[in-house]
Amino acid sequence: MFSHDFANALSSSLVPDQPIVTVKDDEFRRLDFVKNLTQTLLNNDSSHGLVIGFDAPWGYGKTSLKNMVVEQLRDDANSNVTVVEFDPWMYSDTGDVVSALFRTIAQSLSGFGTGITALGVRHVLSVVSDFFTGLFGAITPPNAAVAATSKVLSQGFKSLSKILEPNSGEIDKLRSVREKLRKDLLKEKRRIIVFIDDIDRLADDEISALFRAVKSVGDFPNVIYVLLYDHHKVAEALERDARSGGYEFLEKIVQVPILIPEPSGVAVRTKLKGDLISIHNNRSSDNTLSPRDEHIFSNCVSLFITTPRRANLLLNKVKLSYSTLGADIELFDLAGITCIEAFCPKLYQWISRHRHEICGGLPRGNASSVSLTSSSSSERITQLIQESDKNLTEECADWKHVVETLFPLVSWATAKQFAFLGKNETDQSYRSI
Repeated sequence: MFSHDFANALSSSLVPDQPIVTVKDDEFRRLDFVKNLTQTLLNNDSSHGLVIGFDAPWGYGKTSLKNMVVEQLRDDANSNVTVVEFDPWMYSDTGDVVSALFRTIAQSLSGFGTGITALGVRHVLSVVSDFFTGLFGAITPPNAAVAATSKVLSQGFKSLSKILEPNSGEIDKLRSVREKLRKDLLKEKRRIIVFIDDIDRLADDEISALFRAVKSVGDFPNVIYVLLYDHHKVAEALERDARSGGYEFLEKIVQVPILIPEPSGVAVRTKLKGDLISIHNNRSSDNTLSPRDEHIFSNCVSLFITTPRRANLLLNKVKLSYSTLGADIELFDLAGITCIEAFCPKLYQWISRHRHEICGGLPRGNASSVSLTSSSSSERITQLIQESDKNLTEECADWKHVVETLFPLVSWATAKQFAFLGKNETDQSYRSI
């Protein structure tokens, strides 16, 4: 069994599924990409406004990328640029997403933080906004011209927000307020960069409302919107809500779609392997991995790890299970079966149902002398695989290869060899899960 201290250390070192906030924490070599995006946001012509899309599936690190870009923008120290961060998901189901967007811009311009993301009660937000707008307006900052500009624009976005509040009864003022704000933005030439994250987590009608607001109500000179989303999810939501072509609608709104590159799979898997080896080394005096460990990582674990989020999920599950099960389980076997449990639940259920056939009766001796104790075992395993092939292939195209990697009996039954064995491997490597 593991020592109590080792088990505690494992269970207390879980990796939070949180985005990074600084380039110093980036482990996937995205700094050049971040710097190029930052310069684009600072130097492009924004006199007619601009909508940029950061497009990537969940788990690709869109928020981490946004945080790094925001950090670079603020490090630039350009007093004529205001950075706004808006998280619409915090206002979901309030009916207040659109109003909250412009209220957050107003608050950022007034000097109250960099954008409100967690105050969910509209009345409290309004009171706090009034208080701080008045407070900062009463203070004379070092750069009075910048402060005066920000105050004028802040008041304009605040008025816009109030008009767009549900049941405000002031919608007839929208045109005049927008026109005044547009003129102020042209006159002051302040660049406002608004990051809107987690759009694809909203309800369909909220996604539609937010995109319409960006396109029509919030279409202002010198205002750049950076929208973070998975375009498949957003387009489908737009189509369900508007009953029209969601992809076409998205193309009309987003002028510069930027596909966020997938973090290098090699880098993600290399980091994960290093984390697993670190756990292995803390437990064992032998710091080398066996050929079977290497084989499991390359031919099973690596197949499932495509994003940092998946790597962290797997690492956390392995740490919890490993600290609980103790020294009676092999780490890389555990990592392999945990991958299946997390990412291929049908296959995991299949393994559980047939564990006696594929785990039991492990042969002993060197590979050259091994034979199955009964030919019926081999035939039964082959039959199971043939019967299950179509159903399991739909979930995991390489499921047979994965099972052969983890279970020596299956490898022997299907290929009459143990693929993971080196010529000098001993029966120490015939392990089961």
